[in-house]
Amino acid sequence: MVFPFYLTYFNEVAGGPAGGHNYVVDSNLDWGQDLKRLGDWVEENKVQKIYLDYFGWADQAYYLKDKFVWIQSRQYPSAAKFLADNTNGGYIAVSATFYTESLASEEKNYAWLQAYKPTAVIGNSIFVWHITQN
Repeated sequence: MVFPFYLTYFNEVAGGPAGGHNYVVDSNLDWGQDLKRLGDWVEENKVQKIYLDYFGWADQAYYLKDKFVWIQSRQYPSAAKFLADNTNGGYIAVSATFYTESLASEEKNYAWLQAYKPTAVIGNSIFVWHITQN
């Protein structure tokens, strides 16, 4: 029933596979297993550039080619900072581990993303948002 997302399986009490990041992250949920799926999603949706904070060891360029910009949470701690560099808007993808840990940290660098609904959730371990000017 959970194919192909075995690693992110959680029972219905936890909210199912989509709710697991609310309880655990790091190697309990996110091993970077969804980078290939993100690459497929980028191709299918004709995304030209995506900003990525990825929890994993796979080579991002292998799956995303030249369509990604590697970032860290401190780089874009607000929508205003992201949009200052991307005046026409853009895509940002953050691994569940980095997103959830950011919300629990003192800096809360990705808390601003809570104001946006994810455009996609890739394999339950990578969140993707399309951020635009209002």
